[in-house]
Amino acid sequence: MPALRPKAVARTGLYAILAVNAAVVAVLFVQAGFASNTLIVLGRLTGLYGALLMAFQLILVARLPWFDRRIGMDRLTSWHRWTGFAVLWTLLAHVVLITFGYAQPSGTAPLNQLVDLAETVEGVLRALTALAVLMVVGAVSARAARRRMAYETWHFLHLYTYVAVVLAFTHQVAVGTTFTSSPVAKAYWYGVWGAALGSVLAGRVVLPLWRNLRHQLRVTAVVPENEHVVSVYLTGRDLDRLPARAGQFFLWRFLTRDRWWQANPFSLSMAPDGR
Repeated sequence: MPALRPKAVARTGLYAILAVNAAVVAVLFVQAGFASNTLIVLGRLTGLYGALLMAFQLILVARLPWFDRRIGMDRLTSWHRWTGFAVLWTLLAHVVLITFGYAQPSGTAPLNQLVDLAETVEGVLRALTALAVLMVVGAVSARAARRRMAYETWHFLHLYTYVAVVLAFTHQVAVGTTFTSSPVAKAYWYGVWGAALGSVLAGRVVLPLWRNLRHQLRVTAVVPENEHVVSVYLTGRDLDRLPARAGQFFLWRFLTRDRWWQANPFSLSMAPDGR
């Protein structure tokens, strides 16, 4: 029997994580009970799945080495992009369905109903702010917009997604019926968001800091090879233990006054040899 390829194992693992959590959300949603209005029921369900997709989207770009090495950062980034658009449309559907669902019995105009919810229900205004942030990020992430702005500008705007995540979570904590229906549901959602944000913290902050402390990387020379190519020579400690191969690329952040905030990809021309 042929051995499973690492890429297939990692990809299947991600799909399984998403599928299992989607099933858990459905079970918790049913256990919380249904509203009498179909639109409200659908609105709450789309809100839950929007929150789940948002957490899954964070894991895709958490830079976890196990997934990056087996699937590839380029493919994970592509999945992150399309998941982002799915999050945006799912949360838009959530807002529309909830608004029309509450407006229908009272005969209130949908826009007036949305304003009333924002003014009277805790967390709704934060949720609308989060949605507005996601819409801006989605607009600047479209290919036509990306081509017209510097990468650094796009990346800076994209970081506001984390603000939207926090605002959306506080909304869910405040008014989510599935979240508040039982201690099990509450523990589950805290676990989902804790795993997602913990993955980002581990992969994007803790691991890079630990590697730099362990290997003490320093630039020893910058050599122009031709008009378009520059070689950067690095030295450090125990570099033979750095898990890297020739041709692999790293995202480097050089800690100088004018470069510390930029992360750029550099390919390794040779594998670490200990020096």
